[in-house]
Amino acid sequence: MKENDFCIIANNCWGAEAYKKYELPFNTPTIGLYFYPDDYLNFIADLDRNLRTGLRFVRESRNIQNQKHPVGVVNGIEIQFLHYDSEQEAFEKWTRRCKRVFRDEKRLLFKFDDRDGATKEHIHRFHGMGLAHSICFTKEPYPEYPSNLQIPMGVNENSVMDGYDQFYVAEGFFDLGQLLLRKGIIRSPAQRIRLAARKAGLGMRDLLPRSR
Repeated sequence: MKENDFCIIANNCWGAEAYKKYELPFNTPTIGLYFYPDDYLNFIADLDRNLRTGLRFVRESRNIQNQKHPVGVVNGIEIQFLHYDSEQEAFEKWTRRCKRVFRDEKRLLFKFDDRDGATKEHIHRFHGMGLAHSICFTKEPYPEYPSNLQIPMGVNENSVMDGYDQFYVAEGFFDLGQLLLRKGIIRSPAQRIRLAARKAGLGMRDLLPRSR
């Protein structure tokens, strides 16, 4: 992957890891932050308008209490700037990166998952948005959606893991490069190994690389 002919609009840190893997500049504002499900879905439902709307900040989030990180708002949509030290840093990077987003939807990759309280209704809504290029990671299977990829988790887990770990675990399930080149989701044979591991009672966290 020598150039970023794609733009990832992700609900959490998964997208940043894809850019880092291929050593490409961030051409998306969804870096170092996350959205709660309703906020993410509302954000991508009117993406162009939300990218053009000026970012403001609130002292208290309606989603979490006593947050330490900056919380931005565009058109009533909350953005959790988890990995930013200040509102100024978040504002400058968000504003700069919004201008880099491709307006050609075919070059956009929308990524969602079942974390942070996402329900089946959220998953169905995401898949029903008619996005040209998307992927969604969930603990439970959604075989009716070709762009949904199941990541088997332990019985005590309610959802897939956080965006960072999710990126490295999910890589074993499909060909990321082909997805970014808009070739679709080409599932890996390794998925069968992980499904077998789940049946054997092995949690997905046990399959994370030990070198990290």
